Amino acid sequence: MRLLVLTTSFPSTVYPHSGIFVRRLLERLPEDIRVTILTPALDRTGEFSARGNRIKIGGVCYAPRAWQTLAHGEGGIPVALRRRPWQWVLVPIFCMAMLVQTLRLARQVDLIHAHWSMCGVIAGLAGRLTGTPVVTTLRGEDVTQADISVLFRKAVRWCGLLNDRIVTVGQAMAEKVDRWVSTRGVQVAVIPNGVGAAFETMAPMTKGRRFMVATIGNLIDRKRVDSVVGAFALFSVNAPSAKLVVVGDGPRRGALEAMVRNLGQSGRVIFTGAIPPDAVPELLSRCSALVLASRSEGRPNVVLEAMAAGVPVVASDIDGVREMIVHGERGLLFPVGDERQSADHLRRLMDEPDLARRLAANARQWVVDQGLTWENAAQCYAELYREVIRRHQP
Repeated sequence: MRLLVLTTSFPSTVYPHSGIFVRRLLERLPEDIRVTILTPALDRTGEFSARGNRIKIGGVCYAPRAWQTLAHGEGGIPVALRRRPWQWVLVPIFCMAMLVQTLRLARQVDLIHAHWSMCGVIAGLAGRLTGTPVVTTLRGEDVTQADISVLFRKAVRWCGLLNDRIVTVGQAMAEKVDRWVSTRGVQVAVIPNGVGAAFETMAPMTKGRRFMVATIGNLIDRKRVDSVVGAFALFSVNAPSAKLVVVGDGPRRGALEAMVRNLGQSGRVIFTGAIPPDAVPELLSRCSALVLASRSEGRPNVVLEAMAAGVPVVASDIDGVREMIVHGERGLLFPVGDERQSADHLRRLMDEPDLARRLAANARQWVVDQGLTWENAAQCYAELYREVIRRHQP
């Protein structure tokens, strides 16, 4: 099978975290699937081998090199446009460049797989013009933006009109998307992301280590890292030796560092910036808890990875998280923005180590029982590809 993948995020030398889950999925596809990746211009293009697959990467040039900052950064294209509104003038050029390249390659493949709604529309147009079937995966940012933006909601609906199948990474997302595209007759499937072997093989929690809290993700408004910092400041009043590690980078970093100084927490809160994806398992192995305070998510992979690693999770009570965590059984939930309750949950985990170990063990077993690995996710996509191709043939 020949597969063309369109994505606005993919790892590179300068952006190692960009779309890392796309790469992890593609690396684990069956060896009979040959992949060509089309993504906005990277600092590195070429080929690499992954488990017997030959995967080619092609960059799409849409502006002078210094201006090509729409994609790959923290938060992707929506955040880039909010930070630099003048870049809206590049969006039509960007879309046309992606479409031209997709049309050039579409007749040479059996199926196009697009990631995110913008790529889904571009792939859908190319698919209609060349007779090539198209599958699009929508993620949390697609649904978040579609909830508040008519433009993004139209993009999702166009995906429903132009695509053969839409995939979401969570059930709550699927139900929302289905309401938006049901009149188009396209089916919505759910294929959750997975975790790598490094998380599954980590040693369980041990007694006696310093209480260290981590929050991992892009430092953007939606992630509400300010709420994590506020909760930690309340918690640390009675836990002076505790540490908070903030992993990630983004436009909110300066404001967050100022907040830490104002709260007198400079010695207790550590900003690591972005770290290599392969370093996350080792960091989690040293943590007593992971906190996620986002106001919206699709199905946050960092929570899944912490669960697989046996690290207790304290997270905001939102749709994508509730699919994974049952409060008091596989983690602890709090209302979005409730710093006091978040701090109380951290205090419980510190004061009741048996509770922390029980939550962590239950969460880890659930990940195993659900078969949430990248290998299983890749197999589900491979089966979906074959089904769509069969249905598309005369």
